[in-house]
Amino acid sequence: MDLSTKSFTLPDELWLKIFGYLSTTTICKVVPKVCKQWYFISNDKELWRNVKIPRTDHRLTRNSFQKLFSEKNIHSVTSFSVDGQSQFTDDMLKILISANPNLTKLSLHKCYKISSNGIKLISDLTNLHSLSISIRYDDDDDDLHSLDDAEDSLLYISERLSLLTHLSIHGLGFITGMSGKTCLAISHLQNLSHLELINVEFNETSFVEMCSNLQNVKQLIIYRPFSLNNRELYSIKFKNLSYLALSNLAVSADDALAMLLDNNSNLHFLKIMNSKIHGKFIHHNHNLKTLELIGCDHLDENFYKYFENNTGLNELNVTINANCKFNVSFKDIDRLKVFLLPFIRQDPSNFKKYEFLKSENLVELQIGIGEVYLQKNCIEIVFATCKSLLKFFIRGIDFSQSKRLKLLKNQSIREFSANWVKNVDRCVVIKLAKALPNVCSLEFLFIDCLTVQMLQIFHDHCKFLRNISSDASLKTHNAIC
Repeated sequence: MDLSTKSFTLPDELWLKIFGYLSTTTICKVVPKVCKQWYFISNDKELWRNVKIPRTDHRLTRNSFQKLFSEKNIHSVTSFSVDGQSQFTDDMLKILISANPNLTKLSLHKCYKISSNGIKLISDLTNLHSLSISIRYDDDDDDLHSLDDAEDSLLYISERLSLLTHLSIHGLGFITGMSGKTCLAISHLQNLSHLELINVEFNETSFVEMCSNLQNVKQLIIYRPFSLNNRELYSIKFKNLSYLALSNLAVSADDALAMLLDNNSNLHFLKIMNSKIHGKFIHHNHNLKTLELIGCDHLDENFYKYFENNTGLNELNVTINANCKFNVSFKDIDRLKVFLLPFIRQDPSNFKKYEFLKSENLVELQIGIGEVYLQKNCIEIVFATCKSLLKFFIRGIDFSQSKRLKLLKNQSIREFSANWVKNVDRCVVIKLAKALPNVCSLEFLFIDCLTVQMLQIFHDHCKFLRNISSDASLKTHNAIC
């Protein structure tokens, strides 16, 4: 900005919008010192309706937090979010709630020092609509709550937060052995429409009862690092459930999933991660619009045959193992996203067999798993074949003999990412830059031979380029853009 010509002058409304993306500490300590206009804007009540303290803000202390609310006289916060702040304590939460009793959204993610008594303070926020909280317990540490205390606290606040519609509970260090109190606490929230449970194990009977009591839930997310049993899957039945995300399902969970889909006919979005399922459940719901099967690489003939005819799906995100014997184009799906797990040293002649590469609906393609290096011919095939591809991510490729690399121009690719790449030189970079004329975003990770000068080549050739990220010789390189 040229301060002498005041070319930075903008209306207050635009500055408010811009400052809304800054951290709370920056708004307090940096913005007011620039000029009078910014000083007054930094005290605007509208700016303080949504307060975010990211994990990167290491200057947060009790004194600075108390000073923030006393000096700024902040009493208009409706949304407060703090992430990864181990120094955020019960006292600081009390200061926040006392100054802003009308909070409607509160997120305390990975705040290790919040005790069971601190959690109970949240019950004073009677207008709260959205709560995200991380629970960490230790029976041997007096500074933390025991598991029983943690459940009692959740039960206490659930009885007083009748307006809550969004609830997210994250277990810090995996919570096991919970009694039925947590499920009972959640069951009290009759207006709940969004429920997210991460790393939390439930008593099976209590889980079934909870599902039967929460008929207004529309979005349900359950992630945890071991298998959900089939009985729990059978019990998931909600009248209005439209979005469901699960992970780490038990082996042979297809029958349970089939029953789940039959029980939830309004389901439009289904996401399953890291599960050894075969895919035959797919025949049991024709209302699905989006299906994501990420890390589910045991899909069999039943799954692939289903897509030979029109399925009604708008979007499919699927992991395909390279040794799969069934080839299908997925031509009737509007948007196709594929994560292809290759053989070690994938034979390019086999790579050409995949019919989905020719599909006009293929918008996103990921190949590789890192440290398993493909031959450069594979990327040549993608550039030449995939004419509608918007995002292309490749993990593990060897650019040996770069002079023989032949990359046709691909006008469609807007985002390109390459990780775990061998033998990158100036010749490879120039050919990539010329083959990606319309790319907007580039990412290069775990490529030690990449230099700033090579990155500049992309800037010179790609006129729409807005962002380059690399950890080779610099962490995040945006300066050249």
